[in-house]
Amino acid sequence: MNINLNAINAATSPPRIEHHRKDFSEQRQSPTAQSSSNEKITITPELLTGDSNVLSLGMLILGGEERLKSWRDKGLEITEDSIRHAFHAFNQAFKEQLNTKNGSGLAVNSYQIIENSQDVPSWFIEEKGQNIRMISDPILKSAFKSGELYHISIDSEPNIQKIRNYQSIANF
Repeated sequence: MNINLNAINAATSPPRIEHHRKDFSEQRQSPTAQSSSNEKITITPELLTGDSNVLSLGMLILGGEERLKSWRDKGLEITEDSIRHAFHAFNQAFKEQLNTKNGSGLAVNSYQIIENSQDVPSWFIEEKGQNIRMISDPILKSAFKSGELYHISIDSEPNIQKIRNYQSIANF
């Protein structure tokens, strides 16, 4: 599967992905990832359904067109399996966050998702380590260091109280 960022028309043709400018009038084709078949996947300003939605959102979760292209330029083709795993990890994390009291943020470990889903070169593992070292939140850093696919941040009671105070003033 060839995964490109070109426009989709899922109902009438194989999906393709195009990069869209803010006005969505100028388009350019830009290959970003490959898999085993020749089907193309798309990211568009329209709502997608089914498999196209899974693949398009999965690509965005992994970092979008530029990030996938930069990895491809270094020789790492992101597989469809990795893209699907990214979507499913985010979906699971999002559901969990909705059910988490005081859940305030969600971070997805795209490097770990890819590493768990396909063979990766040594430079990718090193890049993963560099990115983890740059994380300032010690809890998030520990979660990603231990290989978690995502992390849900929990607001502390003092922060929640500050937000409530602000809301009460704003509603005055």
